[in-house]
Amino acid sequence: MKYRDVELYYQQALDDVGTKIIDLRTSDPITAIRLNFFGTNGATYNKDNRLNDVITKIELVDGSDQLLSLTLKEAQALEFRRTGKMPYVRVGESAGGAQEESTLILFGRHVWDPEYYMDLTKFKNPQLKITSNIAAVAAAGATAFLAASLKVSVDLFVIEEGAEPAKGFMMAKNIYGFTSAASGDEHIDMPVDYPYVGLMMRAYVAG
Repeated sequence: MKYRDVELYYQQALDDVGTKIIDLRTSDPITAIRLNFFGTNGATYNKDNRLNDVITKIELVDGSDQLLSLTLKEAQALEFRRTGKMPYVRVGESAGGAQEESTLILFGRHVWDPEYYMDLTKFKNPQLKITSNIAAVAAAGATAFLAASLKVSVDLFVIEEGAEPAKGFMMAKNIYGFTSAASGDEHIDMPVDYPYVGLMMRAYVAG
C-alpha cells in the first residue's frame, strides 16, 4: 500500500464563538483526520481552562446528513479507547502561554485499514464543521483564553494506492446527554438503523 499525509490547513483561525466550515475535496480514501488545536492564554493566567472545554463540537456532514458528531473531549476519549494511546495534549495556565491539543478521528478499524475508510466520492457535499466557544469556562481576556487566539490544523491521512473496495466506515455520534435528578432512572431510545461496534458513556460532576 501507498500512504500520504495531506496538510489541508495549517493553524486556520477559528471564531471565538461560531462554527468554521471546511469543504473536503479528495477522491482518495481517507483512513483518518487529525485535528491539532491551538490557543493562547491571557496576560494574567488561564486557570482550569483547556482547549477541549472550548471546542464544543466536531462534525462531518454531507448536506443535512450527519456522519460524525463529537465534542473534542469525546473524540480524544474515543481515540484513546481505539488506539490505546493518549492524544497529544500540551496544557498550561501561565500568563501568555500556548496550549495545544489534538485528536485523531479514525474511519476504519485502525489507521490504514484497507477495507473500512471514508470515501468522499459517495457524498455530494462533504464538509468538516468545527464549533468553538472561547467563553465556555471563562470570558476571553486576561484571565482566560486570549480573544481571537483559537486555531486548528487539519491533516488527512489518505491511502494513495492499495485500498480495497470500501465496506463502509466507522461513524461516531453523541446521541444523548442529560443532567440527572437526585435519583431515578433515565430511559434512552437507541437508534437501530446501523450496527454497533462500541458504546461510550461519560459521567461527571460539573464544578
